[in-house]
Amino acid sequence: MKYIVENENELCDFLLANLKHKSKNNIKSLLSRGLVSVNGKVQKKCNFKLSNKDVVEIIDNYIMSEKYIIPILYEDSYLIVVSKPAGLLSVATEKERTSTLYYIVSSYLKRKNKKAKLFIIHRLDKDTSGIIIFAKNIMVKQKLQANWNENVSRFYKAMVHNKALLEAVLKNKIASNAQGESYISSFGKQAITCYKLLTFKDGKSLLDISIKTGRKNQIRLQLANVNLPILGDKKYGVKDKYKRLYLHADQIIFKHPVTNKGINIKSDFHIF
Repeated sequence: MKYIVENENELCDFLLANLKHKSKNNIKSLLSRGLVSVNGKVQKKCNFKLSNKDVVEIIDNYIMSEKYIIPILYEDSYLIVVSKPAGLLSVATEKERTSTLYYIVSSYLKRKNKKAKLFIIHRLDKDTSGIIIFAKNIMVKQKLQANWNENVSRFYKAMVHNKALLEAVLKNKIASNAQGESYISSFGKQAITCYKLLTFKDGKSLLDISIKTGRKNQIRLQLANVNLPILGDKKYGVKDKYKRLYLHADQIIFKHPVTNKGINIKSDFHIF
């Protein structure tokens, strides 16, 4: 739900006036859980000052786990699309089986239907936040994954150290070693990342990024390779004060594998 502010107000008072079915305790709970944003940034302060024409948005459809809040961005009989928090694995590993996005979304579906199935279409790094698509049956998964790079457009936002060019296309060959670490090598597979500079301030650049391939860690690796390490990237970047990776998958565009309808999904609740 989106609201446009017409008069100066405090956030709690504004929400109480517009969400008449919610108590003040309900409002405070929404704020503390990070479900309210002002102009695209999560805001948790009840007395936050709103100005005329500010945009207040409330996530009213989400999955709540013990530790994470997972916004549901789209759901129908065939697909469910969610926004993954930073720090959460996409799928299970040998060391971790349940603290994963797959497990949380699957459990949510099984609470509604014990026979529900779930199939992941693509993944994000553990430290990357943003949009992930799941299919509810194997046919939908296979159809959507066919010609994935040609039929699906994926966009990210990243905050990086140093000043970037106004725009650039990064092309490298990327390989992986036995430990799963990616590196640039003439023996690797082609990786293509495109970016445009949105803003530059205090020695940091905000980038709008699209990818033409889906190699492991390709955005992080290719940006670091041109002296634009992402803030908080402890694997490929530089030592800095940031506690999380400033990389967010904020938009995905594709044709629905069953209805053939064009789908354009955005995840506006990010840290930038």
